[in-house]
Amino acid sequence: MASLSARPRWATGTAALLKRNLVRVPEPDARFSSHLSLRIAHYHALGKSDYETWTLLRRVIELLSEFHTLPDFVEPRSGAGSSGSGSSILAAADLLLILREMVVYEDGPDIIVLPAIPDEWFTSSVPLQVSGLPLSTGVIDVEVGTSRNQHQIEVKMSNLPNELEIHVPTYFSLPMIKLFGGGIINRVKEEGIAYIRAVPMSTNVVATFHR
Repeated sequence: MASLSARPRWATGTAALLKRNLVRVPEPDARFSSHLSLRIAHYHALGKSDYETWTLLRRVIELLSEFHTLPDFVEPRSGAGSSGSGSSILAAADLLLILREMVVYEDGPDIIVLPAIPDEWFTSSVPLQVSGLPLSTGVIDVEVGTSRNQHQIEVKMSNLPNELEIHVPTYFSLPMIKLFGGGIINRVKEEGIAYIRAVPMSTNVVATFHR
């Protein structure tokens, strides 16, 4: 996977395309595009930017029809589909990709876990469970849950990666995070990002931190 540390030239111009947190195609049509908005969210998810990813995704979800489909384009004034069938295959595919990449993706021999989910998903009383996600090395299950005194992130893998990078909210205390089934080799807190890097020693790795 190409490094995202160097911001591509096209990304610097996306702010000019966004209106009300959606991509608005140029005049004369000036319609909102659901799938182009999701493409930008896809870039932010791979860049581990949870706020930008969730802001775009939440706005796109507001465009869902009563049948839970996304239109190809939306007319800004009416909020209705103004072109296409009203059920965009591109948007549907992008939505699935983004939800997956918010939870897990591969970076060479490493696996990045929870790089772009909103902070409130880590501490929700409703568990987040994603099972059977396909990777090049096999499948992976990720579960985020909470008990009376701790939060827990569990990663089950069919094969071991070189390293795991497990993301958490920046307000969590990284020194207090414990890991079972692997060894922590680094704890990183940067602007807007916090995570631990670990070497897995088991196909079942669990990170815990007190509530």
